[in-house]
Amino acid sequence: MPEGKADIKMDPEGLKTVVPLMQDISIGLSTMATYVKNAKLQPNHFGQTNNAASAGNFSRSALDQLSASVTTAQQYAASIVTALQQTLGVTTQTEQKNQQSFKNQAV
Repeated sequence: MPEGKADIKMDPEGLKTVVPLMQDISIGLSTMATYVKNAKLQPNHFGQTNNAASAGNFSRSALDQLSASVTTAQQYAASIVTALQQTLGVTTQTEQKNQQSFKNQAV
């Protein structure tokens, strides 16, 4: 992707089908980040030896890195969803509900 731009060769209708999938990916990554952060908070059951403590520290460090990567991936997915929505004029379910609510209030 030169100069940070994606070379998208799909038709707009094809891209519209991608938006819900990307939203699902974004939500899934957010959930995964939460699980990773919660796993890191669990008490260390590795025992009292230095090797076990070292393994526990390594595990925590690995979870930190995984959490950061998942969070970054989620942010990218959310950005892609937003860009696709703006490009294609696609609205989210929340926006659709809000628009319907406004229409109902106006009637």
